[in-house]
Amino acid sequence: MRPGAGSAVGGDGGRGREPPRPGLPTRWPPGPAPPAGAGAPGGRQGSPRARLFRHRPYLLYFTGTTVSMVGTAMQFVANAWLAMELTNRGSSIGIMLVCVALPGIALAPVIGVAVDRVDRRLLAAAMDAFRALALLVLPAAYYFHWLQAWHVYLVSFLIAVGDQVYNPTALALIREVVPPELLLYANSNASVSNQIGALLGSGLGGVMVAATSPIAVTILNAGSYLFSAGCTLGMRRGLVVPAAGREGGHGFRRFLTQLKGGVAYISRHRGIAVCYLLMLFLMSTLRTINVLLPPFARNVLRVGATGYGYIDATFAVGAILGNFSLGLWSRYLGDRAAMTFGMFALGGSLLLFALSRGLPVAMLGYLFIGITFQVRIMYLTQAQHLTDINYQGRVHSVFTVFSSLLALCIYAAMGFLGDVVSLRYLYLFQAGVMAAGGALAWRYIWRARGEAVRCAGSVAP
Repeated sequence: MRPGAGSAVGGDGGRGREPPRPGLPTRWPPGPAPPAGAGAPGGRQGSPRARLFRHRPYLLYFTGTTVSMVGTAMQFVANAWLAMELTNRGSSIGIMLVCVALPGIALAPVIGVAVDRVDRRLLAAAMDAFRALALLVLPAAYYFHWLQAWHVYLVSFLIAVGDQVYNPTALALIREVVPPELLLYANSNASVSNQIGALLGSGLGGVMVAATSPIAVTILNAGSYLFSAGCTLGMRRGLVVPAAGREGGHGFRRFLTQLKGGVAYISRHRGIAVCYLLMLFLMSTLRTINVLLPPFARNVLRVGATGYGYIDATFAVGAILGNFSLGLWSRYLGDRAAMTFGMFALGGSLLLFALSRGLPVAMLGYLFIGITFQVRIMYLTQAQHLTDINYQGRVHSVFTVFSSLLALCIYAAMGFLGDVVSLRYLYLFQAGVMAAGGALAWRYIWRARGEAVRCAGSVAP
């Protein structure tokens, strides 16, 4: 909820009817450009990112989530190391990753309804506290000499449950508290925070596991979640319940009604379905490169573990550069061109990487993959704008189900094909997938004059 707004519900001033669906505007947000410094506290001028960080609710969110992201990356290192120590088998990592993937498939519909029924601020803070408590299972089991591998798998599953609830809740909460014209930059900053947290957390996690123990890292990460919970609770005061949470009815029938309402909402708004479909194309690239990079670096490029680390790091650098340049893409290319060109550019980056013969070109290709992949933020922001605040959780949960299923299929397919097909061909195939995604973007984004696909400013109820 923006400061001074009467309610976080609706996000459109209480309008009850659906406005016309204009085509996608050529700038973000639509309409005349605001005067310099408009929206900044006290009339102060500043860039959109500077204005965001003067917005106290967002500053608290960004601080809390950055700290917890560092802890999350550290925890992955700690859990992986602990699982291997307890089992002496590399397959334990695969079991742990399956435990992480399952909640997204099994629980996403339930989670989506819950996000649209309760105060998002309290739910996000509760999930931080839940993840902190779940992590403390490992130190407790260690202290009483009960610790076994299944404890690690259980905790990984519980943390994944917390993640699956927290992520759509946080997206909906940002949508509540951030002014519409700053939403793109808010999502971009969150992505930068994730990348920085992953970089710092992975390095710190390895150092701390070596210097202390995985249990010490677990305790520290629990503290990071509690810190994030405190920041989230401070974002605003009062109880703000979405409209779905005030609807009549009880029990399972009410749950089914609201779940069907979310699916029906997507079917009535083709622009939302288009955004999430194209995001699935983008996510397929991320899943594919995650599986293929280690064997490609070792067996094709023959650059060893050090070269693999350099290539992997360039993606994070590219992601940060891409996020900081999103505003420029939108301003100078226009939203239609940026969203369409980004898909083709990602395909071209994959092509460059697939044809690389040495470390420098491979790093350059992966840098461009990291940069161009950030067009995903534009699609996410557009989907948030097109979705009424009361349906944010249910709509995003549908995407989560398909994204999780896609991840499992890609992991299984690429794991098998990587042993029987040239890895270069698999990268080339993914480049073709992104070219197909670009063609869809050209049809439904670039040419969507007067159709349902649009972004920013006004929000479809």
